[in-house]
Amino acid sequence: NSNGTYIINVTGSDTSNNSNMMNDTTNWFKLTVDQIPPALKWINLTNSPNANTAVSVINGTGSLRQGGVLYLSTNLTDNLTQPLNISLEWLNTSSGSDVWKQVDVQSVNATNPDSSGAREYYWGNASFTIPTGRNEFEGKNVSFRAVYSDTLGNSNYSVTQIVQINDT
Repeated sequence: NSNGTYIINVTGSDTSNNSNMMNDTTNWFKLTVDQIPPALKWINLTNSPNANTAVSVINGTGSLRQGGVLYLSTNLTDNLTQPLNISLEWLNTSSGSDVWKQVDVQSVNATNPDSSGAREYYWGNASFTIPTGRNEFEGKNVSFRAVYSDTLGNSNYSVTQIVQINDT
């Protein structure tokens, strides 16, 4: 049950000692065992989708106003398969218990599409419009995180990122 890629050879035989390979072209197939989630190499939350004008808004470096859009940017890699998607979540603490709420899910993209696969870099973006009015976001420091998974369903999440939401 170790992670890795394995070559499996298959030949069948009957009681008369007749045998045959799995198929006419090869007598093997590849099996990949992957129980390891993708690795998050880089994360940022900003106030703009444009990297040239974006201002980071995480952990006290900036803030957003209600009605503004929060943009998530990530860079991921995976050991044996490839990252599949990225989602943005916020922590709702208003009900008396902490519940992570998913607000956007997006597919990730290969940094170099010609060489997509295991061990390549992938980028993913997601966004969320901060609700206006009297709510969980009004004048609060809100916790956000990225959740990412690979093509086999292995997933993980980033450390919590705090974003200050202004009510003006």
